[in-house]
Amino acid sequence: MRPSLRRRIPRKVERLIAGLTAERDKAYQDAYLAGWLEGYEQGLRERLDTATAALGRVV
Repeated sequence: MRPSLRRRIPRKVERLIAGLTAERDKAYQDAYLAGWLEGYEQGLRERLDTATAALGRVV
């Protein structure tokens, strides 16, 4: 942060902004992980369906 702005922003507000930024970053990370897990689960379901169909042809 620029020194000229640093003198004008109270320390309390600075900590509040830092806390909100950390919460936002955590929310983005959680959303990304949830999307990744959903895609991974869908991939596993497709592989299971393919394997089940292949077994049906063999049996």
